[in-house]
Amino acid sequence: MVDITDDGKVRPGPCNTLAELIRAAASHHGAELDAGSLADGLLAAIEGGLLLDRAKPTNPSAVAAVTHFARYLELTLRQGGDQP
Repeated sequence: MVDITDDGKVRPGPCNTLAELIRAAASHHGAELDAGSLADGLLAAIEGGLLLDRAKPTNPSAVAAVTHFARYLELTLRQGGDQP
């Protein structure tokens, strides 16, 4: 979701900022990926985890989602960087 200001400029929101960070990491590793989709996926996983945490506070689902995403992103960057 893109946040547009009254004068028509794009305001960096959480997803845009996250996509920029992922894009920078991909560039650093020489990987080609859809940073926007990865950012959307992470935010959706966190939101889902927070909903599950509300139902069962003893089960840190949001933390598990972020941990899983970190591993996934690391593997994706590693594989993308190794491809010609």
